[in-house]
Amino acid sequence: MKLLIVIIIYFSALECFYCIQCNITRPSNITLVFPYQNHETKYSINFNKTIMQPNYVYYISTKGGYSCKECKFREDPYKVDIIVPKDYDKSNFDRGHLVPNADFGYATFVMPNVVPMVPNFNRNAWAMSEEYIRDKYHGQLVYKGCDYSFDKYFISILNKKIYIPEGCYYVVFDHTYNLLDYGYYLNQKNSTKINKLPNWVICNGVSTEEIFFHTTFINNQVNKLNPKI
Repeated sequence: MKLLIVIIIYFSALECFYCIQCNITRPSNITLVFPYQNHETKYSINFNKTIMQPNYVYYISTKGGYSCKECKFREDPYKVDIIVPKDYDKSNFDRGHLVPNADFGYATFVMPNVVPMVPNFNRNAWAMSEEYIRDKYHGQLVYKGCDYSFDKYFISILNKKIYIPEGCYYVVFDHTYNLLDYGYYLNQKNSTKINKLPNWVICNGVSTEEIFFHTTFINNQVNKLNPKI
């Protein structure tokens, strides 16, 4: 019991000493809350009406186990997103979840939660990052989003312009927005993690090198205190 208390105090001291607190910018004033018309909010989407894609999503990570294998994507119940499931037919892109299916199941199968992902990326690197977050950071605050360029898109079979992400991010915070972990993956086959924060995460007065040192150090301590069996 004493050993457990010492470990908790030790890690808390380390985490506080190396605290990097960040802020989230608000690139859009449109926030969609899901599940729709439900008093229990599971996740929120900061949505970009110009490109009809999410700027980012945020939610509290779960341990998983809520996957809905038979679910189909539904149109936006708020009638903000004009993209519909059929727009992805014959596109060669997956309807990629930002908020994972395994975290909230049926509630995640709405088009505002979708970005076009290269199938190999969606089903491998991105899926593994989802499992990593659930395993290591369940109960923590997670933000995810992608970056886009106006010259990278496809025209859907319904004649709509669908913007394709260059890559996608995850950022993990504690409940007071202290940075715990982050990563960026290019939306391509054989993608690997890059240490890069999105431009909507602002850590004032902290260099990129300090951020990398902080998250690497804290993660090493977590792994030492919680070894894999």
